[in-house]
Amino acid sequence: MLYLLILVGLLIYAIVALIVRKQVQLAVPLCEEHDSARKTKLWIGAILLLGCVPLPVALGMSLKADYAPGLAFLLGFVMFIAGLVVI
Repeated sequence: MLYLLILVGLLIYAIVALIVRKQVQLAVPLCEEHDSARKTKLWIGAILLLGCVPLPVALGMSLKADYAPGLAFLLGFVMFIAGLVVI
């Protein structure tokens, strides 16, 4: 029963946080060269984040070695962290 109170409390907190949050639209002026570099980095980060699950799964299934699941997990973890850092 106590866990229901925790869930209700979290729901109330989420509603209040959405009501009182402040939003700002910040336009950062960049030259064309740096804007292009920023967009490229965003694309790379998005590809890493989107590929951090299916690519290691495919790698783990295709390799027949004993170390394949560990290698696949490590690849997925590194891709996830790299995607977060790049974005």
